[in-house]
Amino acid sequence: MEGRAYTLSEDTDIQSEPIVERSHPSVQLPDASFLLHGAFEQDGFDLVVTNPSGEVVVVDDYFSFNPPPNLVIASGSGMSPEMVRAFLPQRFGDDVQFAGPATSAASAIEIGKVTLVFGDVRVRHLDGTEEKLGRGDILYKGDVIITGGRGFVKAQMLDGTRFHLGKNGEAALTDFEYNEAAKIGNFEAMVRVGGFHYKSGKIGKLFAGSSRSHSTITTPSAIIGIRGSELDGVVDQTGHTFVTHTSGTLVVTDINSQNSVTLDVAGHTSDIPVGAPPTFTIAPSAQQLQQLSASLPPADTDDEDTDDDTDDTQDDDAGDDEADASAADEAPADDDVAVEEAEGEGEGEGEADGEEDAGDEGEEDDSESDDADSAEDVEDAESDVAEGDT
Repeated sequence: MEGRAYTLSEDTDIQSEPIVERSHPSVQLPDASFLLHGAFEQDGFDLVVTNPSGEVVVVDDYFSFNPPPNLVIASGSGMSPEMVRAFLPQRFGDDVQFAGPATSAASAIEIGKVTLVFGDVRVRHLDGTEEKLGRGDILYKGDVIITGGRGFVKAQMLDGTRFHLGKNGEAALTDFEYNEAAKIGNFEAMVRVGGFHYKSGKIGKLFAGSSRSHSTITTPSAIIGIRGSELDGVVDQTGHTFVTHTSGTLVVTDINSQNSVTLDVAGHTSDIPVGAPPTFTIAPSAQQLQQLSASLPPADTDDEDTDDDTDDTQDDDAGDDEADASAADEAPADDDVAVEEAEGEGEGEGEADGEEDAGDEGEEDDSESDDADSAEDVEDAESDVAEGDT
């Protein structure tokens, strides 16, 4: 369907919002469907934003400003030029016209890998190409991860830092660098929408005791500075953010890096309403706990909670297999996906049993019996999926 088209110009639509500094202009988009779910594209000096319904907003001369204006909606949620750049496909490499350094789409820098994926999860690379994500896939600097309504993904950076994204989420992995010998470490992500989990790897140990934030997560309403920490957070469909502390130290501000709140005790929670300063509570509310439960991937299992070594070993793969099965039981994943994974596991068990029996007795009947057992396993998995959906 062809949607409506809006054209936003400097004369009529550049305005100041409470969430944005007065010295920095902003452009107000019609609603959250453009800000939190819209696809960005550059057309000359104009920014074109298309929401999921096909409606189009053209921000005239957006790229001619230095820096470009913030994008905001009436509620106060906003995206800085840096956030816009993170979610803008750079099909022409360094030709994307932003002030400051830009990362070429041609230079893919590996930063981590996918350790667990479930349901519909895609990745959009810097050059704008998209592909389905699978376990073991490499992640690159600038990758944007997008999860569907019943999907989630768990990722691990090269130093062991973990970043998870829940259903209906979108997050850009904008930066990662780790060099223990040179005392260099940095992780940055921008979460546009969805539930997220972060846990520091070796990067947290490298800067233990330092007052410097080694990691940053930015949302449409907050900037979260992280020092040796573990946390959970949610960005809802309006851009409203809240974050709950588990360990380390978090410094939470609005998107202008003002009105800071420090979280350094487990359970401490900061709520960052759109267009207002962050608030502080000693524990998440019942509603926030419910949101976390509904938005986050299943918690890591003991098998996943290994050391920070990211080498591909057989033991790691075995642990991931068990984690897949555990996540499948807990997550509201798509029936076809769950059955497909269960079938793969059933076939693998049948082959292993067949080889063992063949080695012990060398009789074909045992292999056929194992195939029957495998089929029963698949039927059991399908039954479990059906019961979970009901």
